[in-house]
Amino acid sequence: MCRLLGVMCNNPDRLSCFLYSKKDIYRPDPEVSYDGYGMGYFNDFRALIFKKPLNRQRLDKSCFDIARDVKSDTLIVHIRIAETGLFKIENTHPFRFRNFVFAHIGSIYNFSKIDTKLFFKLPDFLMRNIQGETDSELFFHLILSELFRTGDLDRPEIKGESIVNAVTRSIKIVEDISGTDNSARCSFTSVISCGDYMVGIAVKEPLYIGRFSSIPDCPLCAKKTKGTDTDILAEQHKNFRAVTLVGGALEGLLDREEIIPDRTIVLISKDLSVKTFAI
Repeated sequence: MCRLLGVMCNNPDRLSCFLYSKKDIYRPDPEVSYDGYGMGYFNDFRALIFKKPLNRQRLDKSCFDIARDVKSDTLIVHIRIAETGLFKIENTHPFRFRNFVFAHIGSIYNFSKIDTKLFFKLPDFLMRNIQGETDSELFFHLILSELFRTGDLDRPEIKGESIVNAVTRSIKIVEDISGTDNSARCSFTSVISCGDYMVGIAVKEPLYIGRFSSIPDCPLCAKKTKGTDTDILAEQHKNFRAVTLVGGALEGLLDREEIIPDRTIVLISKDLSVKTFAI
């Protein structure tokens, strides 16, 4: 199964320290071959992405290894097993549009039979923006389309609830087109962020939430204390806060993460407050 990680934290400088402390948990399965990995994060209010397609390769990289040089308070990492679309950069997660970053695990059931109907739900400019062949990218664009329809896509300060509502409507569109028998087989488990908010969608495939305070005994910074103010560094580790969203079959790998109930949307704000909404 794919791996999916979303992190919002209160100190971009200590993000790598946190990821290192969780490197044995937030990692791919060493026995599984993957089709790519990527990350999205925000720097100076801009969404940036990096993608690396693979061709059925074992991946000896944790999320820390992928994002070790990132300094950001918002991060999404995705490690892909291809279910739709070939292993190429256009099909590798995460996807970006303007300041939105999105990554998805699972699949839309019978996608090849309904993709055209879903595609023509999009306005022209979003149709033209699709570059790959995956159900994930099309689902992302359905969410963007719903934001555009309500005038929220171009709003400078979008509300988190507007993203939640767009996600809910997009799921309903797919389920209505899929039909009753097929919609129950669709997984919409994913993470989307605009920088100010991170939204986790838990539908069929498992999604976990973790709340963390402090980074104890950071080996990374233990090696860097020479010439630094150790009191300030210790205070930063002590005061570090993060909320994580972790997707995939992770039994036996979890720390303090708790499973999110199926058909639930989680909204994380910049202040790390959390709200939940039933679909």
